[in-house]
Amino acid sequence: MPDDQNKKEMKRINVAVKHLKTFVHLYKAANIAVEKAQTDLDDNFYNSMSCILFCALCLEAYLNHVGAEEFQFWEDDLESLNPMAKLRLIASERLETEAIPINGFPQKRKPIKLSIDFSRRPFQSFSVIFNIRNQLAHGKTQWILEEHPNQPKAKWEKYCTTQQAKQFLKDTEEMIKTLHSKLYDTTHDPFTEDLNFFGSINV
Repeated sequence: MPDDQNKKEMKRINVAVKHLKTFVHLYKAANIAVEKAQTDLDDNFYNSMSCILFCALCLEAYLNHVGAEEFQFWEDDLESLNPMAKLRLIASERLETEAIPINGFPQKRKPIKLSIDFSRRPFQSFSVIFNIRNQLAHGKTQWILEEHPNQPKAKWEKYCTTQQAKQFLKDTEEMIKTLHSKLYDTTHDPFTEDLNFFGSINV
């Protein structure tokens, strides 16, 4: 009788589920910003600045995406690391499970070390992008002195050009695609749309 009673109590409800990949939306926002920078010359400085900020947010969101998949306690202990530490951790400590168990024991896990050259593109832009993000996120009022006729500019201001924003966006895309292909041994585009499901489930 208890089983029959449980069956009677079960009901179906309509649900909508989305697998939200935040880094994909931030990447699109960076693209929109750089497109506006190229067409709206009056505001190209601010659109370029927006593009660079969204590049930084996109990169960290991707690292959080990978970290949560690869590390059991990512959200508890590791998500608060700075972006460079996250990148180094993922690149040097990511584990892969071998397909065949050894002597009947649980499958052996081995580290995969990804070689990242920070002296070359695209990864040479990683620190620069986050330095700009940090200067803006922790912005300070300051006096800037330049020899005339140069226009006084903060370090982050000098990067807010359409050309530089386009380069940072390209590097951001290549960094994510490089990491994704090496971590998962795939040519699958990481910037695919969110996965949506509409249907009914038993509760």
